[in-house]
Amino acid sequence: MRYQKRGFTLIELLVVIAIIAILISLLLPAVQQAREAARRSTCKNNMKQLALALHNYHETHGLFPPGAIATTTTSSAYNVWGDAGKTPGTGYHGTSWMLQILPYVDQAAIYNKWNFNTNVMGNRSLAETDIHLFYCPTRRSKVRKIDDRIMLGENPVAGSALPANRLVKGGSDYGTCIGGGNGWADGDFFHLTHRTDSLIGTFGGGSGAFLGMFSVNSDTAIRDVDDGTSNTIMAGELQKLHGTSAPKASQDCWAAGGVATMFDTGISGGTAGGLNNGFYQSAGSDHEGGAHFGFGDGAVRFLSENMSSRVYLQLGTADGRETTNFVP
Repeated sequence: MRYQKRGFTLIELLVVIAIIAILISLLLPAVQQAREAARRSTCKNNMKQLALALHNYHETHGLFPPGAIATTTTSSAYNVWGDAGKTPGTGYHGTSWMLQILPYVDQAAIYNKWNFNTNVMGNRSLAETDIHLFYCPTRRSKVRKIDDRIMLGENPVAGSALPANRLVKGGSDYGTCIGGGNGWADGDFFHLTHRTDSLIGTFGGGSGAFLGMFSVNSDTAIRDVDDGTSNTIMAGELQKLHGTSAPKASQDCWAAGGVATMFDTGISGGTAGGLNNGFYQSAGSDHEGGAHFGFGDGAVRFLSENMSSRVYLQLGTADGRETTNFVP
């Protein structure tokens, strides 16, 4: 007796395929959410490691590292890009706080090879080192093609074309806080005087009250944070905008001091702006709903982009002597 082999009919096969597609559509968002949760956790850990490194530096030296080191002392202002990007051998410096903490994040080899007699471009091979701790995994794991136009380049000038000879690696998604005003003076300069910066103005506490824990040639110690370390932002995630205007040039490079590695919590003196606000000098992230910030006490908190922009501005000041309604 012969038996007829029976297979799937076309309708049955289509039903099975449809069921599998539905299951995938249901599971894929959950998998993506789990992956983002893991990336967000890694980003928070990165911020914690940076906060600990800053405090270890403070324990060793009695103060926090300067946000940027400028050798230009004849002017009251610091060219954010020019110092770091000058042609090597001119005697400029322009390095960031990130260079100073390298020995505290297992990167002493780079620090020990750095030539402190020249600037960032003079140490190009070292500055182009991709340090995973300096990248938010939600955004990237290295410099992407889209980031090319915002990398530090040689002899950048605000208001002109993008600089030539730009770095190809060595980006950063984190920065320290310079305060609650527009410390970059519309993209060009930040005054060298740390505690009496008339450019930033006053806010409740007299001269320099907008200033944060870090700035150019700063020498902040914990004792200087009169607002309280738990109420003062020390570091946070950076926005990375890819616009075409010249002020957005050279905003990416972990070794470069200035807008590449520092941010403010306002958009002008006393004007609140919030985070993820589209201003190149502001904090922000690729996480949904907010960004991670390290506070002066070493704690890491995720701040919502919907929080009071006024409270957020006040959290950026170290000596504003204002009272915030912030609840950790």
